Amino acid sequence: MVLAEALLEAEALPVVSNMDDYQKLLSEYLDPIYRFVFGMVLDKDNADDIVQEVFIKVWNKRSSLRKDQSPKAYIYQIARNATVDFFRKKRVEVFSSFDQDETVFEDTLESEELQPDEEFEKAETVEEVRKLLEQLPPKYREVVVLHVHQEQTFQEISDLTGVPMNTVKSVYRRALKMMHQKL
Repeated sequence: MVLAEALLEAEALPVVSNMDDYQKLLSEYLDPIYRFVFGMVLDKDNADDIVQEVFIKVWNKRSSLRKDQSPKAYIYQIARNATVDFFRKKRVEVFSSFDQDETVFEDTLESEELQPDEEFEKAETVEEVRKLLEQLPPKYREVVVLHVHQEQTFQEISDLTGVPMNTVKSVYRRALKMMHQKL
């Protein structure tokens, strides 16, 4: 009985109890959270602000994150809520423009470099996909970003959004259909 009580108490301890724990959480989740938020707002400055707000909230609410909870789901939920709040406060249009100067190419090994014509075609394709993505309503864009860019399963997206998994799958299929129709 004493062992069971000790285990329960251990699970009740916060995951982030000091700055070292926070740094570990930050190093593990900063990039994926940034990519998720950026995929939703499609603006670097706004994404920077929202992600900063997310991790400030994680620090301020560190005592509420318990060992029996998934830090990933907890942080993504804060990021999702902060993004929804951003859209509410700013009343950003769904069809916002994307700054073309921010196209990012992944670093590649010299032997794998694309030829100039291939690179141009790739840039055109990436830009087309970004334009299609920014035309999607936020709920559709969120599912596509989480599934494709963040590589989350439909079940993980369902857990994060609180939407049934079959609905998430339907939203994803509809989003792909909308994007395909605009091609």
